[in-house]
Amino acid sequence: MRLNGEGYFKVAQNAEHPFIVTTNAVEVRVLGTEFNLQAYDSDTKTETTLISGKVEVKVKKKGKATCCRPGKNWR
Repeated sequence: MRLNGEGYFKVAQNAEHPFIVTTNAVEVRVLGTEFNLQAYDSDTKTETTLISGKVEVKVKKKGKATCCRPGKNWR
């Protein structure tokens, strides 16, 4: 799924069919979670707020992935 804007997602875990959200700056791989993603093409920042579960955020420029857990925003 490609996102330009803001989206709230609640996704059940399914290892055979991962849910991936792609923006200009990042790729978010959902690992069974509830989260908000704010990523406008016109903005210089991307923000993920995790409500529950876990997501993996990969910064496209760096090619580096980070796992996020609830209670911390990723910017």
